[in-house]
Formats: sequence, C-alpha cells, structure tokens
Amino acid sequence: AQVYDDKPWEKADEVASYYAETIHNQDDGGRSHNSLEWVSALLEEWKIEGWIRSELADIAVDTLNPTTASVKAKWRDYYSGGNIGYECGWYLVDYSDGNWQISEYATISCADHGM
Repeated sequence: AQVYDDKPWEKADEVASYYAETIHNQDDGGRSHNSLEWVSALLEEWKIEGWIRSELADIAVDTLNPTTASVKAKWRDYYSGGNIGYECGWYLVDYSDGNWQISEYATISCADHGM
C-alpha cells in the first residue's frame, strides 16, 4: 500500500502497474478501461477532493484457483484538514506472466462485507 502514500497522483504509472492492461470497472457496468488512463483520472479526481494518501486498513483474500483470487480491501483515506474516511473495494486478481494483477474492480459497502 506504499504506492498510495507520498503524492500518489505523481505515481500513476506505478499504481497502474498493479493492474492488468485493461480494467473492468463493475461500478461502470463492467465497462473496460485502459488501466493507466483509469488510474490517472481517479488519482487526479481524488487529489482535487483533498485526498492526500491511503493506508490498507483490512484485507480478505479468497483464492479461487491457482491463478485467480477475489480480494476485499478496506482503505483508510486521509484528506487535507485532517479528515479521515474509509472506503472498501472488491478486486479480481489474476496471475499472469509472473505477476498478480487486478483485472476487475467494484466499490463495496464495508459494513455489508464485514470490514
């Protein structure tokens, strides 16, 4: 989670390296996006909202098979002015070419998912 610390909006390439080339965003009806473009837009949007950084607060991993895992993550988000928020996401992670990469994403309710 270090990638989301210390001006993460300046590290879009590094953040996007954790994603497959194409991300399927379930919040957007499963629409496909170029991961670098998608991550860059999100980081810039969050920066405008006053977001400073995030820390991984909780994680649950369900291995579906040797090359696929379902991951739920709870993020502690820090904002300018000292505000702290929490957000949860679901990720489908696939092992390919020697790396685990995120291929699908959806925002989830922390409370509904026990996080």
